[in-house]
Amino acid sequence: MEHAKAYAKLLTVKEVAPMLKMSIQALYEAVRRGLVPAVRIGRRIRFDLDALETWLESGGSPWSDRPRHAASTTF
Repeated sequence: MEHAKAYAKLLTVKEVAPMLKMSIQALYEAVRRGLVPAVRIGRRIRFDLDALETWLESGGSPWSDRPRHAASTTF
């Protein structure tokens, strides 16, 4: 049941782009450059809602300042 709650907090690019007032293409580019916290599941990109909110509250500093494995985790 815990996994279901965790997955419920994963957002898609189409859900996050309007939240950040970005186009979908700009968001893909920001993820590619490591500027936004994202999780890769295979070829799909997802955003953990809690991590995104924490990132925004901290001023949205470039995510690439963190260790590379934290910027783009692949499962």
